[in-house]
Amino acid sequence: MKVEDLISDFNNQLQKANEDVNQLEADFADMKLNPYGVTKVDFTRRNQIREQILRLEGAIEGLTLAKAHCEELGGTWEEPTQDVQDDLS
Repeated sequence: MKVEDLISDFNNQLQKANEDVNQLEADFADMKLNPYGVTKVDFTRRNQIREQILRLEGAIEGLTLAKAHCEELGGTWEEPTQDVQDDLS
């Protein structure tokens, strides 16, 4: 897998995660609250998705910067090893 493909894959995952968060927030907005007591709302899934979004944004930015720096130095960018791909997933 080339770096451009990896960045594209992360961008697709990021877009999907943003859609999921927006859907969860829309669901929360439609939720009826109990006026006579505390209503339990579980934000765990939304928090997990937001953490994934931060990791994806960091990976995309890091790969983009590393690729640009390598190209500035006149080098070529080799495909990342499977270990690197596994760590980023």
